[in-house]
Amino acid sequence: MKNQITGKITGAINKASMFTGACLTTGLMMLENAMADGGFSGYTNAPDGTKVVDGAKSFLGTAGTFIGAIWVIAAVFTLVMAIRNEDNEGRNKALLNVVCGGVLCSLSLIFALFFGK
Repeated sequence: MKNQITGKITGAINKASMFTGACLTTGLMMLENAMADGGFSGYTNAPDGTKVVDGAKSFLGTAGTFIGAIWVIAAVFTLVMAIRNEDNEGRNKALLNVVCGGVLCSLSLIFALFFGK
């Protein structure tokens, strides 16, 4: 029973994280392309494109950090349950989730490495 509940929780977290990651990546790419083409240039009081992109990167980095922290906490719980039940497959999935959550926690650092600042 516990394995079924843990499996459902892990599956829901995996689906939600993949959807969130795809949305964040797509949104950032669309925003950066719009700003590269001078997206707000026709408006009189429009913000500077670099400020908008920097704000979006900051927001996505902060959101990714919080989501990654929640993901790591849930994955550690799943890992403890898998070790307790001697479930090798569950343990491997939980370790993968811990690593993925850690990467998501460092999303702002990844943005800084790839996009500067």
